Amino acid sequence: MAVTVEEVRALALALPRTYEALVRDRVKFRVGRIVYVALSPDETVMGFSYPKEERAALVASQPEKFAMPALRDERFNWVRVRLSAIDAEELREIVTEAWRMVVPARVATEHLRATPAPAPRQAPTTGTPPVEAPTTGSPVVEAPVTEPSVVEAPATEPPVVEAPVTGSPVIEAPFTEPSVVEAPVTEPSVVEAPVTGPSVVEAPVTGSPPVEALATEPPVVEAPAFADLRAAAEVFNGFTGVDRSWLALRERTHPGLDPARVDHRDALLRWLNSWGCRIRYPRAGEPAPFDTGLAGWWAAWSDTLPRGTLAGLDDAAVAAFGRAYGDLVTLPVTTGRSVRSLGPTAAAKALYALRPEAIMAWDAAIAERLHGTRDAAAFTRHLALGRDWARAVLAETGATEAALPGLVGRPDVPLSKILDEFLYVHLSMRSSAP
Repeated sequence: MAVTVEEVRALALALPRTYEALVRDRVKFRVGRIVYVALSPDETVMGFSYPKEERAALVASQPEKFAMPALRDERFNWVRVRLSAIDAEELREIVTEAWRMVVPARVATEHLRATPAPAPRQAPTTGTPPVEAPTTGSPVVEAPVTEPSVVEAPATEPPVVEAPVTGSPVIEAPFTEPSVVEAPVTEPSVVEAPVTGPSVVEAPVTGSPPVEALATEPPVVEAPAFADLRAAAEVFNGFTGVDRSWLALRERTHPGLDPARVDHRDALLRWLNSWGCRIRYPRAGEPAPFDTGLAGWWAAWSDTLPRGTLAGLDDAAVAAFGRAYGDLVTLPVTTGRSVRSLGPTAAAKALYALRPEAIMAWDAAIAERLHGTRDAAAFTRHLALGRDWARAVLAETGATEAALPGLVGRPDVPLSKILDEFLYVHLSMRSSAP
């Protein structure tokens, strides 16, 4: 874990058209006059080009790694990462995808075709930020975005540079002139998880353990009251655009996600990556294990996966979801010498995408704090716990399950997601606090 400025430099300067500039003691890497990677003055935080419509979800998914840009840079395609929180492979993906956002598609295509793909490896289910890629079978190349990455302006201009009209390139002042520079980062912008907290790196589950029909009682956790859900909703509503990728998935897969369709599988992959799952997009001619594996999993489960709402699930439905999760979590998403599975967090999110009204998803911190593990039996207990919480808050308010999200202030997501957000605020965010 942790990467150095030298590693950033080596990766960036190996990319076509890149050159390095030093502006007021800040190392920056540019294509033309567009900055796509920049280091903080103390060289602990790296800003990089990233789609601004997806960054709120990225930061929310891993606040211990990523942070929003400085206020004056929020209008740009930009986000920040703490170098001590990523490894060399994650850095390679971040720098390469940031570079792809600022070069012509032809340049990216030629470079990526000439560069051997790195050997697959096991990795956490959450990690480096995703970048939209073509559907399976097409080269992993993205046309340059029409909105700028972070740019600088001469000192004689106001500190915030208005973005040009769509399609106009953003020209940065020559690096020899003084530029507007962010205030030095005196403390890390992204908080590193404590040593005692749950690790985001977990060996993939090696099988689908049998799920007992709720023979084990859910852990004793006090059910959140309506006021608690309102408070958590306020936190999530403070993340700009946090529901944008979810609403885009729902629109693209209307009236419902169907993994039998290749375009729906592609939409799910993009949505998972928008939440930091970092599932690699295959290059032209490469196998697509996520696509083929998900199609096979769905062929086995499409007729038996339960429907309904979280509060309405019976024990048999909860147990069935646990078994489906156990099969899905082992789904290979890479090929080669080191095979990586879909993993617990992505599997839970994929089930949520399929049955949003019924599934209370989790991440590593939530699973470890509540259940001590992330296997299928634990996921079964987790759903049973969510069901009990849903019933309790509905009894408190007298509202229906469909009406309660609007009362909480989160009308675009179901009650199951609101309960997940409550856990995120109380467990995941606190687990990454110092």
